[in-house]
Amino acid sequence: MPSITPTSAQIAVWVQQAQNGDHTAFSQLMKRYKEGVMAHLQQRLHNLSDAEDVTMQAFTNAFEKIATYSPQYQFSTWIYNIANHCCTDFERKHKDQLVSIDNLSDKDTYNAQHADKNPEETIIAEQDIALTKLLLSKLSPTYRQVIELRYLHEFAYEEIAKKLHLPIGTVKTRLSRGKDLLVKMLVNSKV
Repeated sequence: MPSITPTSAQIAVWVQQAQNGDHTAFSQLMKRYKEGVMAHLQQRLHNLSDAEDVTMQAFTNAFEKIATYSPQYQFSTWIYNIANHCCTDFERKHKDQLVSIDNLSDKDTYNAQHADKNPEETIIAEQDIALTKLLLSKLSPTYRQVIELRYLHEFAYEEIAKKLHLPIGTVKTRLSRGKDLLVKMLVNSKV
């Protein structure tokens, strides 16, 4: 069955519903724009995994700021603008992290990560970590395991595949589905 591209009117309805707190409507918007946003970010970042991460961050930010969207602009323009800001933030953060890791202690690493944050930002970051750990604990082991290996232990896809005795395609699929589930849980936790 061929997929039907939603009309501008349908997108406007979904946006209005999302602004009124309808999570399903926002999911429809995400489904409509996710591929395009990810392709755009992959062109900028030259890395699929980073593009997926920034895409999810962009949609999380969009959900949190949906009330600020103005219908005088195309929704696509708005979401791509958010994605570009997230990408710029991602690039800036990763550029700053290019330091020698030789002889760094855990304390040095922690201090380097939090050096540019004020106490309020540090508390918010710690709360975000706690929420992420809570949401991770609610994932099924199938998805939690690959996400933890990839993002907490920084394994490459090939390393995850070898450790779990899975094809790389399965690893990528589980990561993608796991991240989608985390975003849904995050959206539901913000109610």
